[in-house]
Amino acid sequence: MPDFYVDDLDISPSEFLDACSDREINQLIEILLEDGYISKESLLNSDSEGTYDDTSYTEALVKLSDSRLRLTNEEEE
Repeated sequence: MPDFYVDDLDISPSEFLDACSDREINQLIEILLEDGYISKESLLNSDSEGTYDDTSYTEALVKLSDSRLRLTNEEEE
C-alpha cells in the first residue's frame, strides 16, 4: 500500500487511490467486501435496463476477480 507520513495526515480518498497500484486497489476492494462496507451486488451493474446475460457476465467477473486475489505473486505472473 502507499506510504504516507505524519505530515500528510490530511489525505483525500482520491489521493490515496491514485497512489495505489491496481493490485492494491483490488486488495482494498476485497477488504471492504470482507468487512461489510460494500456488497458484491454493489459491484455489479446497477443499470436497471441490464439484461440477465449482463448480470451473469458481471457475476462471473466478480468470481474471477475474487480468485485472482488469492494468487501469490508468482502464480499471477
